[in-house]
Amino acid sequence: MFKALKIGCLFACVFFSNAGRTNSFSFITGYYDLQAEVSGEGGALADFGSLRTQYWHSLNNLFSFSIGYTVLLEKYGAGDSAYGFDLGGIFRPFNNQYGSFSGSGGVSISVKQKWNPFIGIGFHQRQYQSVRSSYSGLGLSLGNEYDIGEDFLLYGDIRYVNLSGPVDASATELSVNFGVSYLL
Repeated sequence: MFKALKIGCLFACVFFSNAGRTNSFSFITGYYDLQAEVSGEGGALADFGSLRTQYWHSLNNLFSFSIGYTVLLEKYGAGDSAYGFDLGGIFRPFNNQYGSFSGSGGVSISVKQKWNPFIGIGFHQRQYQSVRSSYSGLGLSLGNEYDIGEDFLLYGDIRYVNLSGPVDASATELSVNFGVSYLL
């Protein structure tokens, strides 16, 4: 039992260490394509009206947890709208490590990775105004962060969300997003 406790503590220290990674807040916009079906009848909507804010909490160099809020606007707010919370996580397979090294003679070198591709999974909730119904479901995302300065990253992702609603209603949301993340 003591050995399992030591291994568990070691795992927690490694997994939840925040060394080399910082938390961030993102402002994201983009294009969405929504396909919905209710009682066998379908409909579609696509527009440049996806708006999202997200807070990212780094668990370690590989994993980050996010909580966010998405608003989908048709015709820049003149048409239908949808909104809801997003919870999820991303995995950066290329380890996104930052570091500083000191050499002799007072020379130091800082290393910072420019490109940080990721894959994500999340839970999404949407409230659609036109049908006055809530939908929820799981989504997948592929994306990249690009370091543009000391405190900022460019952010981009492609996200696919499969939603279920009341009775026999379902929807899929595909979005292409871009934005800026501020490192906290």
